[in-house]
Amino acid sequence: MTDIKQEVSPVLHRAKTLVVKDEAGKQEAADTLSVIKVLRKKVKDTFGSNTKKAHAAWTAAKATEKEFDDPLKEAEQFVKNAVLDYDSELQREAQRKAAEEARQRFEEEEKKRKAEAEILRQDGLEKEAKQRLERKEEIVVAPVEVPKSEVKGITITEHWSAEVADLYLLCKAIVEKKVPIDMVMPNFSRLNQVARDCKGNLNYPGVTTICTKSVSNRTTANAAF
Repeated sequence: MTDIKQEVSPVLHRAKTLVVKDEAGKQEAADTLSVIKVLRKKVKDTFGSNTKKAHAAWTAAKATEKEFDDPLKEAEQFVKNAVLDYDSELQREAQRKAAEEARQRFEEEEKKRKAEAEILRQDGLEKEAKQRLERKEEIVVAPVEVPKSEVKGITITEHWSAEVADLYLLCKAIVEKKVPIDMVMPNFSRLNQVARDCKGNLNYPGVTTICTKSVSNRTTANAAF
């Protein structure tokens, strides 16, 4: 390890003090990159075997952990699903009961409305009787709140999420400023692919292309101090 340190130190100094002002400086940069590439390979060859052994040991340990943990994880989820199914059934039953009570109230109101209309008709108030019959009430069933479980050790937590049913409508609402613009995000993976294909000739409204450059190198004959 000491030998590698002695080789790396001067290269680091050379790289950090390198200034490219002309073609000669550019060539020196190429030679320096070649040296760095050789040293990086040497570092990988020197420590790579230890890294592979450590990774193999870690992989084996994780596999053993997974062998025992996965069945427990499945058992845990099975029990949780059973609790959620029970909780959902309580919610459905409460909602069914509320709907039935609402229907009974509606039927009672209907009977009362018809009786009142008949009285109005008998009194010769045909117009009023007709109006009374036309004033129909709708069956409204409000969401029912089921009392929270009092079982120790179990808590039911709600996790809300959104689903986009129509992206065009959402974008239209953003344009009309009915919805904040941060409700959608550009697909940069797709945009970058199109930018690469177009090589700067991308004519999407609101989108500009940016060209960044990188340097690659290959080992040269001058890859030494």
